[in-house]
Amino acid sequence: MAPFSAGGSSVPILCRRSCPLQCSFPLQQAPSFVISPSTPSSAAVLGPAAMNLAPPPGAGAPVYREMECTAYCACGYCCNWEWGVPLPGPFYVAFCPKGFPLQLRSRKPCKHRPGALLPPLCRFWTATKLVGAPYYGLTASGKVPVKGTVAADTKFYPFGTPMLIPGYGWGKVEDRGGAIVGESKIDVYYPSHTEALQWGRRKLKVKIILPDDPNGETQTKGSQDPGVTA
Repeated sequence: MAPFSAGGSSVPILCRRSCPLQCSFPLQQAPSFVISPSTPSSAAVLGPAAMNLAPPPGAGAPVYREMECTAYCACGYCCNWEWGVPLPGPFYVAFCPKGFPLQLRSRKPCKHRPGALLPPLCRFWTATKLVGAPYYGLTASGKVPVKGTVAADTKFYPFGTPMLIPGYGWGKVEDRGGAIVGESKIDVYYPSHTEALQWGRRKLKVKIILPDDPNGETQTKGSQDPGVTA
């Protein structure tokens, strides 16, 4: 586990999940990162236009919140799926990288595609309430994840909420996860597990553009001053 140093303090560089199914980049090989006074600011990296993105119609004033930002990718462990061969009846044979290489598991139909035929080799959920259901690689909002996809607690940040994450850029809430609970945690998507591990987990001040509620107030409290921690 490599340290991430920012302003004299260190936090571990750690992907929230590891990847025993697809990726061979172990956690302990994650490189270390040090932010020095010469490190470009997010304004220099993203440009002034990105830092001052005009709020969409119906949005409130931007708020700034100190958040734990963890990277993830589309691999089996990050997104909780495994390869398997569907069998007749409510079962499938799972390919497991550890222990017994083949295991018999129960499966269930996907509620969004109850009558869909499965290919001879497909992916199945291994966590959440969807355990045993076919995994189609889509976010909770039904979209294909791309760089800029953010997973958050949608009780606080509805789908479509824009966020500016320093060092990552602008993202939009399009996913959620069982471990992402509360208003101070988000996951940011990367195309590869190596990139996700390089990002790791960081505490950053995130710019959030929230929609207004009917009373004309933003849906969650936070500092509107980028120099003040929420």
